[in-house]
Amino acid sequence: MATARRRLSITMPRGPLVRAGMIAVLVLVLIAVVVLALKWRSISSRLFGSNFVGGQAGSAQLHLPPGFSASVYAAGLHAPRFMVFGPDGALYVADSDAGDIVRLTSSGSGQPAPATVVVSDLDNPTSLAFGPDGELYIGEQSRVTLVRFDAHGGVASRTAIIPLPSGGNHITRTVLLGLDDRLYVSIGSTCNNCVETDPHRAAVWVYAPDGSGGRRFVSGMRNAVGMAINPWNGQIWVTDMGRDYLGDNTPPDTIDALRDGGNYGWPVCQAGTIVDPDLG
Repeated sequence: MATARRRLSITMPRGPLVRAGMIAVLVLVLIAVVVLALKWRSISSRLFGSNFVGGQAGSAQLHLPPGFSASVYAAGLHAPRFMVFGPDGALYVADSDAGDIVRLTSSGSGQPAPATVVVSDLDNPTSLAFGPDGELYIGEQSRVTLVRFDAHGGVASRTAIIPLPSGGNHITRTVLLGLDDRLYVSIGSTCNNCVETDPHRAAVWVYAPDGSGGRRFVSGMRNAVGMAINPWNGQIWVTDMGRDYLGDNTPPDTIDALRDGGNYGWPVCQAGTIVDPDLG
């Protein structure tokens, strides 16, 4: 007995179904992108073998010894970086994302100090240093700017005295006036780990106070983001950020005392004694 087979086809309106399917796919892709963005730090730590400290951005857990307390001195800034007390006793802060230098003075009422913008329209300012006559040196991404104030605290003149290379992985520029009355400027590398061709990168340069006569003071520093003078011996000390993606706490960041002409190892040597696995 022969069995007849018939195909059963059901025709449904395709327009609405196709649109609904495309919308569903787009929603899923959007969700995947959002999840990837939120979890990128965790994902990259698994891929590259480095873990990150947990917690929410913008919140700090302070652990103070007995007898000490902390309170908010100023609020509402965008991305405050380095700060220094000025000749007038006020606290001056480089507010990097805003492109401003702000002046903070305590009201004495226990409330956060109000911020007054004294210099604006800067290129990612991250550090500042006052000279002996009250002039202000500002380390910006693409230059060092010298600002002189009038008797009322207003800007009397503003001059870009040193052009600097901009862009790359590290855009902070730290300025320091040494005990020898010379201006020191640190410039980070363009990358995590590479051989730089620009001698200004991964180095600290030294200049006359007017920005002239610049030369490389030290090299081999991936990103020296802070400089200070050791008050006991007058040495310049820096904090140097080590390379990434070698594991937890490897290599460690370092505090280095600078010697004229010194090479501090990066990228072939990390933290003084660790041979770099890629370029060492």
